[in-house]
Amino acid sequence: MQRKNPLNLMAGGACAALVAACAWGAATAPAQNASDRAETPPKAEIPAFVAVQDRYLVRIAVEAALGSEPESTPAADDTPPGTGGATPAAAPDAPIARESLRGRLIVFLLPDEPRFAGIEPAAGPPLDHRAVVASIPIAAESAPGGELALVTGSSRGEAATAGLVSTHRLAELSGRWRAQAVLDIDRRTAGHLGAGNLASEVVTVDLAPDRFDEIRLDLTRQVRARAPVEPGSLADARGLALVRHPSALLRAHGRATATGDAARADTLAEDIEALVVFPYGYDDLAFPRRRWPTIYVIGDRPDAWEDAFELARIVPTPEARATMPQAVWVYLRTETPWGHAGFTDSETHGPRLRALVEEFIPHLEQRFRLIPSADARVVVGHGHGGWSAVDLAIEAPATFGAAFASAPSYLDLAALAGRDLYTDANLFTDGLGNETAAVRAILGPDDDLVRLTMREEFALEAALDPSGRSGLFWHELASMWSPFDLARRTPRALVDRETGEVDLVVAESWAARDVARRFLREPARVGPIIAERVRIVCGTRDDRARHLAAAGLAARVDAWLAAERRAGRQDLPMRSAIDLVEGLDDVSTRVHARLRFNREIADYLRTRGHAETPGVSGDGAAGAGGGRRPEPAPRPAPAR
Repeated sequence: MQRKNPLNLMAGGACAALVAACAWGAATAPAQNASDRAETPPKAEIPAFVAVQDRYLVRIAVEAALGSEPESTPAADDTPPGTGGATPAAAPDAPIARESLRGRLIVFLLPDEPRFAGIEPAAGPPLDHRAVVASIPIAAESAPGGELALVTGSSRGEAATAGLVSTHRLAELSGRWRAQAVLDIDRRTAGHLGAGNLASEVVTVDLAPDRFDEIRLDLTRQVRARAPVEPGSLADARGLALVRHPSALLRAHGRATATGDAARADTLAEDIEALVVFPYGYDDLAFPRRRWPTIYVIGDRPDAWEDAFELARIVPTPEARATMPQAVWVYLRTETPWGHAGFTDSETHGPRLRALVEEFIPHLEQRFRLIPSADARVVVGHGHGGWSAVDLAIEAPATFGAAFASAPSYLDLAALAGRDLYTDANLFTDGLGNETAAVRAILGPDDDLVRLTMREEFALEAALDPSGRSGLFWHELASMWSPFDLARRTPRALVDRETGEVDLVVAESWAARDVARRFLREPARVGPIIAERVRIVCGTRDDRARHLAAAGLAARVDAWLAAERRAGRQDLPMRSAIDLVEGLDDVSTRVHARLRFNREIADYLRTRGHAETPGVSGDGAAGAGGGRRPEPAPRPAPAR
């Protein structure tokens, strides 16, 4: 759950200073042990004395940091994915245009404890209730003298800085903390680690309620463009191609929704990209097979692209040829300025499903030797990508013959993180006032550790970016499922982030994406698809209780199957292929599903006549015609 990899930063001359006056009168925020979080976490006690107003002074070193806008280079066909074709920083001292200083200043704090050792506070941040995040909006004209002030407010009535959003009451922090700041000015990347953003080193500080504390954080590093691989590695990769295809549908959506709105235009992704991994024998003119089935992969995280490089490395090995489906693998890029695209048609992302089905897949099948039939196309996904795989199977049955999903995001919104969207007016607490758990971790055989409640996770996402571009779980779901608020330029949130009250208009929009609800509305159409074409795996110790939603869908579909068979319909299976695996969490489900799905996809393709019989003999494998496969000839030039 915690990301221990450091920020992808370069040292630079672009710098600023943050002076934090963490002032008098703060309630102690002690560390809690695991048992303290088994259920609802205790609320911090309000101090008996009067809390003095805190003030954070932010000095921007205009002479060093501001200059002309760095130029961008056009995106080439072999541009490493994730860079978007832009040059993030021409050099460590690359200046930042004055007009670019619009966005948010974000301060991150983590307790200085062994469990957080080696984790940069801004590298995530970790999904833990003790992670503190606070931010304010900034603009160039708001700091003519190069200084900004963040005022926390006080119990005596002094007002806080307009736009301050924080996960915790800053004046109540005490103890030893590790602090880091990020100046988020990149609006083309979800989250705060976009190219060109500035970040500080990590500073260890002591905060106490009985003295004036001053903290200085110099923004001396610049965030590099996030690329899942180092530049140049794509050119050296064998059996791999990057495909970037402009979408007329997505561009039309952009013109319709962002005319005259530059800020909105920056949040639209108008191309579809994929890394394509070719099977053993694809470029061998003597190989028996000339056309191939296709497996479309929809990941749930930006570094899912790295799986394509690992697959390309092992595809030629005899072990992989004996155990993996022999097909062309297409790893779809999911990242957009709003986070995961979902490959569903939405008001925020535009017609992504139509663009995939009507434009991108035909483009691939024209460019590569792919079998152009539904039973030769499989879609696979995990998390949000798992939900997308199931959604594509239901909404595009003429395109995909089968879907394989692991730990898919909530398939039944009557079991949304353990709450019922259709009967519960508040998702933060139940009728007894107990907080709803959002993220769990396995603590013991029968116990879970609550790492974040729903209230805490919504507060974390809002502190990172109140406009909905944090790139975290609920913001991504909102970008996929919610109506888009044109006035606020953001997808509408499912709940009020302060109270947890459900927005009924948004809930209705989410209900339209509910797989279980779609099945109930159209059982004759959706039922056979789920029963015959969809395979789902989820662990019973899932971090987000997604197994409860999968179980709810399975119960509905299995009941329908039993009724249909009693009515004399014997062409349907006895039960759905929705399996809950005892004891697995998100990480272990991912590993389990990868091994299991390889076998099941190979079996599926074989029954449709789209796979050779695998086998290993010496240094070659048996092909469809028997005997030893010839070794592949040298890979030809890029033209295919």
